[in-house]
This record gives sequence, structure tokens and C-alpha cells, in this order.
Amino acid sequence: MINPAWLFALASVISVLGILISFKKLIKSVRYRMEYDKLNQEILQTEQSRYFIRVALIATLPILFIIVGFILKQDVIITDFSVAVATIIILGVLLFATVHVLLAYRELQMVPQNNSAEHKPYINTLLFLGMATVNAIPAISLIALYIS
Repeated sequence: MINPAWLFALASVISVLGILISFKKLIKSVRYRMEYDKLNQEILQTEQSRYFIRVALIATLPILFIIVGFILKQDVIITDFSVAVATIIILGVLLFATVHVLLAYRELQMVPQNNSAEHKPYINTLLFLGMATVNAIPAISLIALYIS
């Protein structure tokens, strides 16, 4: 029987990698539109809708892993070592995701055509959106590890 701690760690890794790739795709699209001065509220909403659809598709497998982990957690005794290793993996993934979201945010701030007064709210929205979506599953996995 598989250890639930590994399911939680695997869910975190899969979700962060998939959602981070999708977030980078969103940032690339927004940057392109900023460079050619085609970014407005409607285009940003369209891009965010596409992003949320991709996130929902990517997050289905990690959510299934978390559900199975909760089911198995009732029947399996999890050792302290496996919890510690899974915690280190999840924290590493959280750090990796946060750094990459901040790098993407910085990349948007460096666009030469960036009209800061007009685009700054869009860029800040994308930062918070990225942080929330990329770190959601690892945060849930981390909490799930320590719930008895």
C-alpha cells in the first residue's frame, strides 16, 4: 500500500509544475500584448479565463491524489521519517513556485513599453493570481500531512 505522505508530495509537485508552466504561458502572452500596446481589461479577462481553465484541468489529478491520501491515511500508519521527507519536498516546491512567480512578475515590470500607471494594476493582479493558484495545492498537501 502506498504511503499517503508520498501522495501529498506527488500532488504538490505535479500541480506546481503544471500550473507554473501555465502561468508562464499567461505571462508570456501578457508581455507580448504589453510590448505591442494591446493590453486592456477585456484581453486580460480573456487570458485569465483561459488560465483558470488550464489550472482546473491541471489540478484534477493532484486533487484526486489528495483525496486518495486522506482515504489511505485512515488505514496506514505514517512514519515520522516519511512525513519529514514529504514536508521537505513540499516546502521546496513551495519555495520553487514562489521564486518563479516573482521572477515572472519582475519580467513584466521590466517591459520597456510598460506604462506603469495603466498596467500596474494588471501586473499586481497577475502576481496575486499566480501566487494563489501555484501555491494552493502544496498548502493543502502540507496541512493534510499534519492532520491526524
